[in-house]
Amino acid sequence: MKDTCLRWALVLLFASLAQAHEHWVDADDFYPDAGSSACVRLCSGHYFPKSSFALKDKVLESVKVWGPDGGAVEVTTAEEEKQRTGILTWAVDGVHVVTFSLRRPQAKKPSYEGKALLAVGDKSDDIRRYAQGTGLELVPGKPVSELMPGDELPVSLRLNGEPISGTLSVSAEGGKTSSLRAGPDRPALIKLRKEGRCLVTASHDGRGCSLIFMVRDDR
Repeated sequence: MKDTCLRWALVLLFASLAQAHEHWVDADDFYPDAGSSACVRLCSGHYFPKSSFALKDKVLESVKVWGPDGGAVEVTTAEEEKQRTGILTWAVDGVHVVTFSLRRPQAKKPSYEGKALLAVGDKSDDIRRYAQGTGLELVPGKPVSELMPGDELPVSLRLNGEPISGTLSVSAEGGKTSSLRAGPDRPALIKLRKEGRCLVTASHDGRGCSLIFMVRDDR
């Protein structure tokens, strides 16, 4: 009986650890110049910003970059030891959103969706470009290019464009992880304590999502 209980405890432990993996998009530069090229990385693991393993083709549904005009282009990524990488060229000024979605074989809906926000060139950072309007996503309520340490950023959790309730996990590059609660009519208010990458993750009804952006102190 004890052995059976122990086996079930280990199964539940490993299952919880597997579900705790987060996935995110990283970039060499979150504020590149138009016409420049940069590497983007699809990362996975527990220890942001360090990636622990590379996603397999069978679960990677898509990687796309959405331009300021709302059009999307598929991104080809190569599997490496601990991440997937791709090269993008930022042709025009404006907000570019790099997205990915994961879907288990035979599943009807994605298991995980994520995005990175990049502001290219000197064109105004348009927050209307942040929301995809489909799937599970995290949406900031202020232009990320204007954020500095000490600022506060409202972030809502949305499902198919509608705000929902959920717990957000916030990880600052080189800092601690904290949890905040968002509601349908009250976004979570994130205190940005330092410069660097900021990863926000959330889950709802068995699926997860992530958002990454850069806080800079040298505008």
